[in-house]
Amino acid sequence: MLIWLEDPEDEKKPVCDGTVAALIRCYQTDKNSPYKGLRQNTARVYADWCRTLERAIGKRRVNHLSGQDLRDCFSAPQWNR
Repeated sequence: MLIWLEDPEDEKKPVCDGTVAALIRCYQTDKNSPYKGLRQNTARVYADWCRTLERAIGKRRVNHLSGQDLRDCFSAPQWNR
């Protein structure tokens, strides 16, 4: 992680501030993310999941998340379509 942060050749890399929303943004925009290699249909589904996660727990800091937070998020009505 520290090497990635110090890479002088990539000044446009996404910055993670420790929140779930920033982590999602990094996952979706980093040039080396596996998200970039997803097929279009899969990427569309993942983008929907990312939006739902961001709405539900995006402001939470990753280091303050618990397993219960994730269970609550996935048992919320928006996941049961």
